[in-house]
This record gives sequence, structure tokens and C-alpha cells, in this order.
Amino acid sequence: MLTLGIAIVSDVAQFGATRAPLFGGLSGVAYGLFAYVAVRGRLDRDPTWSVNPSFSIAVIAILLLMSSGVTEAFGLYIANTAHWVGLSLGAVTALVWRPAKSHER
Repeated sequence: MLTLGIAIVSDVAQFGATRAPLFGGLSGVAYGLFAYVAVRGRLDRDPTWSVNPSFSIAVIAILLLMSSGVTEAFGLYIANTAHWVGLSLGAVTALVWRPAKSHER
């Protein structure tokens, strides 16, 4: 459900921002799932959810670089709205939704 929710919301946001019907991919979902895992790791302090801080910094740095418009000079138009919305939605979801572990049910 998390993957589907991030996919729908990030793609609708991308369409709303650009009105371009031809875009696709799952990178908004990838950013969303990454953010979910990274935030859960910080909140739960569970090694299962740990993400190397250097990797987190690299992900954000690449997202910032791609959002700067540098790729458009080469004819590459990136779905930055989908990326940012996916990232934000994943982080917020981790803050408000933490499913029970299987042994707690």
C-alpha cells in the first residue's frame, strides 16, 4: 500500500506541475521508500532500518543537483516534482505510520 500510495501521489503531483502526460518510471517511489526507511531507522534505532548517513547525503545532493536544471541543458527533463513529493511523502509516512511487528499482532 505504501508503494502504491507514493506512486499515485507523486505521479499526480508531477502531472499537476507540468501538465505533460508523457512521463513515467518509479523514481518518485524509490525516493519515497528511501525516505521511509531512512526516517524509520532514525526513529526506531533499529539496525534493520539503518541507512548510512553518507548515502542519505548523496541522495539529497543528487536530487538537489537534478532540481537545479543542469540536466535540461542536455535535453534531459527530470520529473523533479515526483522525486520531491515521493521523498516528502515517504518521510511523513514514516513519522505517522509504523506497522506493528508480526510478533506483536
